[in-house]
Amino acid sequence: MKKLLIFMSDFIMFFSAAGLSLANENAKHLRLTAD
Repeated sequence: MKKLLIFMSDFIMFFSAAGLSLANENAKHLRLTAD
């Protein structure tokens, strides 16, 4: 059970990091098109 929880938290951290970098790329793209 404990291993599963650790795996889940790693999974969530990986996805939130991926989501943040994706959001940053979108923001950059929006900033470029806004100019």
